[in-house]
Amino acid sequence: MIIVKDLKKNYRKKCALKGVSFSVSQGVTGVLGPNGSGKTTLFRILAGILGQSGGEIYFRDKNGVAVSAEDFRIGYISQAFGLIPDYTLWEHMEYFACLKGLEKGEWQVEIEQALEAVHLSDEKGTKCRKLSGGMVRRAGIAQTLLGRPDLILLDEPTVGLDPEERLRFQDIIRERKVQCPVLLATHLIEDVMELCNQALVLSKGELLFHDEIEKLASLAEGRVYLLPEEEFARCKERGMKVKNQYGEDSRQQVRFLRLDETKADQTSVESVLEKARPVPPQIEDGYLYLLRTQEKRQNVG
Repeated sequence: MIIVKDLKKNYRKKCALKGVSFSVSQGVTGVLGPNGSGKTTLFRILAGILGQSGGEIYFRDKNGVAVSAEDFRIGYISQAFGLIPDYTLWEHMEYFACLKGLEKGEWQVEIEQALEAVHLSDEKGTKCRKLSGGMVRRAGIAQTLLGRPDLILLDEPTVGLDPEERLRFQDIIRERKVQCPVLLATHLIEDVMELCNQALVLSKGELLFHDEIEKLASLAEGRVYLLPEEEFARCKERGMKVKNQYGEDSRQQVRFLRLDETKADQTSVESVLEKARPVPPQIEDGYLYLLRTQEKRQNVG
């Protein structure tokens, strides 16, 4: 378990994190947010790579007993993960095991289990320069599993993975989420829908949301419609296109997210929506509505 209270991070005149507070004790939490929202900064602080400018981080074991940062084991893969070209994959995994302070007698079993989990056992003697981009990402995921971590931090782990490899990744995380909490930063809503029971949304260094996935979707309740493509132009100023899709009649439709509007605008929007079909909100809808609502508040302020 990890508890974050009023976490702040300043880079000269820029505030990257503005008093972020949350706790994670189990399952997989999807960390969502636009580029520059503070996701990577948060992960680097939790991993001990960066120091915070303010706030506190508390670690607890599975029994709720306080643990020092040095004794709390964290598995972490960064966005820009890479390998030393002239090392074999096995040598590199030994290097990671050494960095993590694993007893040398544990290395072989730990490394074999980690490579097997990501289907790289057959590549253990391969020079890292010969690994494909997807294999490198899988190696990065494997090193997070070494040492039976108390917390796993995955920063855009599926970048560069093909669809089959992404499915393998999802299987790995499903197995691990019962063993320790996982924080997964991603731009892929599909990964969040498949894996996460909670979501944490950051924007411009602020924590906007931390709750169950279903509650994120419900933020857009009553605001999502399917519109014929030709009707979308009439109300796009009062909402936003989420995506194009095809209806049962093979005609192109727009998934439309209705944003807040003034009373003067409301009548004109509702007249267009008479030709629309309301649909249940999805995680993506709630996420986009949350970001646009924050943007509007800041512009008014």
